[in-house]
Amino acid sequence: EDLFRVAWTLQVARHARRLVQQNIILALASICGASALTLASNIPLWLGVLLHEGTTVLVALNSLRLFSQLRRPWGRQQGRRRQRRAS
Repeated sequence: EDLFRVAWTLQVARHARRLVQQNIILALASICGASALTLASNIPLWLGVLLHEGTTVLVALNSLRLFSQLRRPWGRQQGRRRQRRAS
């Protein structure tokens, strides 16, 4: 039972690391892109800030995908064992 928890924890950690890497790349691309557009073209500064804030929301939404991994598979197995013992 404890080995299931270790395997599950490692799986969640790997998924979290991938999401962090994605978020860092997305944030850096957003900052560089918005800064380059603001400096190179004639778009107003507020539009560059709006692009950056929009990407911040995307990073936060991307991070929420980690919640799909937070189901505990060992919790359901314990419940089945208890039901079997009771009968």
